[in-house]
Amino acid sequence: GYKNLTLLKKLGTTHSKFFHVPKNQNRHGHFDLFVFQLKNDEHKELSAEEKSNHEPVWLSPKDLETFNLPSSHRDLWDTYRNGGKPKEHTAMIFTTRPDTIFGATYLVLAPEHPLVKHFIHQASNATEIDDYLKKTSDKSEIERTTEGKEKSGVEIKGVKAINPATGEEIPIYVADYVLAHYGTGAIMAVPAHDERDFEFAKKFNLQIREVLAPYFVDPDNLPVKGKPVQRRNNIRCIIKHWSEDKYLCIKWKPEHYGGKTYLVTGGVEEGEDPIKSAIREIQEETGYQNVKFVQDVPGTFHAEYYAGHKGVNRYAVVKAFVFDLENGEHKEKSDEDKKLHDNVWVSKTDLKKEVQGAEVAFLLDRFLGNDKPYTGEAELINSGKFSGMKSEEAKKAITKSVGGKIVTTYKLRDWIFSRQRYWGEPIPMIHCDKCGWVPVPEKDLPVKLPDVKNYLPTDTGESPLAQITKWVNTKCPQCKGPAKRETDTMPNWAGSSWYYLRYADPHNKKAFAARKKLDSWIPVDWYNGGMAHTTLHLLYSRFWHKFLYDLKLVPEAEPYQKRTSHGLIMAEGGEKMSKSKGNVVNPDPITETYGADTLRLYEMFMGPFDQPVAWSMEGIIGPRRFLEKVWRLQEKVVPKWPFDAELESIIHKTIKKVSDDIEAMSFNTAVSSMMILVNEMDKKEKIALSYYKHVLQLLAPFAPFITEEIWANLGNKKSIHLEDWPKYSEAKMKTAEIKIIVQVNGKMRGEFMASPEISENEAEQKAQNVPGIEKWIEGKEVKRVVYVKGRLVNIVI
Repeated sequence: GYKNLTLLKKLGTTHSKFFHVPKNQNRHGHFDLFVFQLKNDEHKELSAEEKSNHEPVWLSPKDLETFNLPSSHRDLWDTYRNGGKPKEHTAMIFTTRPDTIFGATYLVLAPEHPLVKHFIHQASNATEIDDYLKKTSDKSEIERTTEGKEKSGVEIKGVKAINPATGEEIPIYVADYVLAHYGTGAIMAVPAHDERDFEFAKKFNLQIREVLAPYFVDPDNLPVKGKPVQRRNNIRCIIKHWSEDKYLCIKWKPEHYGGKTYLVTGGVEEGEDPIKSAIREIQEETGYQNVKFVQDVPGTFHAEYYAGHKGVNRYAVVKAFVFDLENGEHKEKSDEDKKLHDNVWVSKTDLKKEVQGAEVAFLLDRFLGNDKPYTGEAELINSGKFSGMKSEEAKKAITKSVGGKIVTTYKLRDWIFSRQRYWGEPIPMIHCDKCGWVPVPEKDLPVKLPDVKNYLPTDTGESPLAQITKWVNTKCPQCKGPAKRETDTMPNWAGSSWYYLRYADPHNKKAFAARKKLDSWIPVDWYNGGMAHTTLHLLYSRFWHKFLYDLKLVPEAEPYQKRTSHGLIMAEGGEKMSKSKGNVVNPDPITETYGADTLRLYEMFMGPFDQPVAWSMEGIIGPRRFLEKVWRLQEKVVPKWPFDAELESIIHKTIKKVSDDIEAMSFNTAVSSMMILVNEMDKKEKIALSYYKHVLQLLAPFAPFITEEIWANLGNKKSIHLEDWPKYSEAKMKTAEIKIIVQVNGKMRGEFMASPEISENEAEQKAQNVPGIEKWIEGKEVKRVVYVKGRLVNIVI
């Protein structure tokens, strides 16, 4: 009823959904926000009808802060209090990957997130959002999160989020692949490093910014502990034929890199143009001269491997480039290159299958248009001051920088303990109409499963046990009246939560284990299992154990002293093995073709024990050839042979290396060191029997069948697996002379023997006097000489 008003300003427009009583329907409203000031209190009386609908009320600003306003009106008031600017809201997010926050290019809210209700009033597409919320409410959680399901969502137009790391405005989406009860119901979406975010970004054409350099370790040339590490800028060249759809690669000789096929590769010196460097490498390595640059493959790839011919671990920072050969003109390759490798043409469809290299499959996917996100940990890029950090270090630093907090969470929900199936421990409870639920008396434990013919679930959803009335119907332990057993059973992890205790005393019929035996055996010294064990079984077994400890039935509070986890072997394409996908590896044909020892050895050699690694039928050939080489060494064995100081040193170093690696579960590097030793032995004219025996003893745990057979062939009566483990001597590990590689512009051009203590100046002089080196440096300016102590001399011209 107030009449005398002065308009001060218009603040903007908000949107709201409301129920329109006279029309009996839902409506969307668009509200303009105006600020007025009353000149005086003159007003007219409201009619009776108006009073029945509403009545004016005076509220102070303090009252309005806590008053229960409709959400649309709350937004209007917040805007007014904020000087006409919409109020800023904070979305708390949960992430296990703070190292990727610089790559967050949009924010996703679960449909049930409370901020969605706030923002819908400010959005210019409120109707679209409301329709999506309604559509999502009809879906089950499984429907929303099923792997491979096409992503759906809707942008909240007119509202933006601020990435706290970059300060950039990013769009906000509502999407059903985010669940309100997981984490905080809000995620920072990093499409370059998360599969679900990647699929969503592709569908909605959102920015994908890589902030981790995809990182790979070559399973066939694993880094060797104790070897120096060289960080180097490398290029990989994808070279197309001038008229056909095939690509030029190099195939190494069998004695180098196992005869495998690689892209043309080279190093890039500091300040050198990588494309010019790549063209030079192509011309030198292949002889083809007319090379045209086409494009680069987006991204930088990091790879680690052991360069055996140079005795160093390489950390390669790789850029890949695509080139066309304009014609078939080429020059003769150098004799040195001819000894190392041949040119080979590979069809486009066979590139991924044929070409080797830790990072090659990933970069070829990118080249072929099969792009996918890199989801592992790596070195940060495009991340401001954090670029160059490793993921683990960056997680803590970035969390602190943006005001976050590191917390421990468990991937567990409130799961029902009971199961409606036959297999499982019967739950020892009896239901009586008179007494209610009554536990089975201790003297009647354990409750055993009855023999049944049909284990299948029932049509009613009940356990199969419910149909066995003779077992179900029993007497109440309290009133002795008729009662029924619980027919649900315990889940499979219930019985497995204390099995390690039973191992200590498996035949005890009076207790789960005698205390004296538990005192002797418990806790478990070392427990190894998969990641599923970490998040499920170990939590349950620890709960079981704590409960028994409180009852003073076990001697220690913790069940395990040491815990390790093995990685997952993935299918050839890097996907998880699954019967439904038909990508499971069957070991039977592999053992028939290559032998059980080859399979065992490859599984140990293919990658770090605790990391996931993709299966490769190409990769299994290397371990097979290695075992063949071990077998052929029998022909070189003699009872006695002149002392070989270099070989003896390598043997004792290998004994120490393999012994240490087995204890550390670094089986891949143990196999690698044995391969290096066998290669050295293969170069010898003859081998002393004692040296060969050491090799067999070291190899026996990895390849038990072939070593046992060779051991018997050598005339030994006792099994090799009953022999003492070989011991190393620190004194014998030292060598009088070492081999030093000579490179020119990063390519091996010769070698020489020298004392391990040779000085840098002496090494440089010897390198330049190695036969055959002069032709590579004659008439050219030597810019610098790099000496890696005890390993190599690289002459840069």
